[in-house]
Amino acid sequence: SFGQNEGQQASLNCRDRQIDAEIKCSECVRLLRGGYYGHLGVSVPAYPPQNEALGCLALSKLIDMPAPSTTEDDSGDWDGDEGRQTAFCNSVNV
Repeated sequence: SFGQNEGQQASLNCRDRQIDAEIKCSECVRLLRGGYYGHLGVSVPAYPPQNEALGCLALSKLIDMPAPSTTEDDSGDWDGDEGRQTAFCNSVNV
């Protein structure tokens, strides 16, 4: 159940494109997943801000996050998956 959105549907369509160095980003965001961020992750703005699509997408990478020691209080939030940062460029509204 999705609570307030019950009965509403959304769709997302993605497509592959050739590399185009001219594409600008109106918004560049990073999705951080794994480790401390859990399996769902957290979305954050790119820092430093990226106006070029290639610069934005180049932010995608693995993140080195050593597992917490068992004596730390916050180890219960640890997701054993490898940390990953995936960048997304919104070029539709430029």
